[in-house]
Amino acid sequence: GGTGDLANFIGKYKSFVDEIAAPGKIHPVIIIVDHDEGCDKIFSAMREHLKEKVDGSKYFYHLCHNLYAVVLPKINGKKDTMIEDYFPTSTRSIQVGGKTFKPTNGPIGKKNYGKHIFANKVVAPNSKKIDFSNFKPILDRITLAIKDYKTKH
Repeated sequence: GGTGDLANFIGKYKSFVDEIAAPGKIHPVIIIVDHDEGCDKIFSAMREHLKEKVDGSKYFYHLCHNLYAVVLPKINGKKDTMIEDYFPTSTRSIQVGGKTFKPTNGPIGKKNYGKHIFANKVVAPNSKKIDFSNFKPILDRITLAIKDYKTKH
């Protein structure tokens, strides 16, 4: 899913979890949010829980129960940052079936492939060769969210 699905998930999570009588919430649920033009809808859903300003500047947001959001830190002052921006250029430039990567969930045209193909045909089969060191700031934020949850439970 994309932006709309994440916003709906955030909006409904608390009410769904409140209905469950069984013990649970042993681990945090952490969603990763691209910091791009689509994040406004997600930020709006997050504000409903937090009743505060949400602009993606915090390392993580504890929304409710065991639900956390980690917004991608912007890369080098870029206006928009999405998860695919953390991959090396060499990975993002891998062609699939003669097509080049276009990081969008929308129309991609005949000369490009999108995020789903990138994940399944580029990242998955090359995961042992890809340099993931650019992901450290994201992983650090996830670690902080996990540590925060552990202090609460």
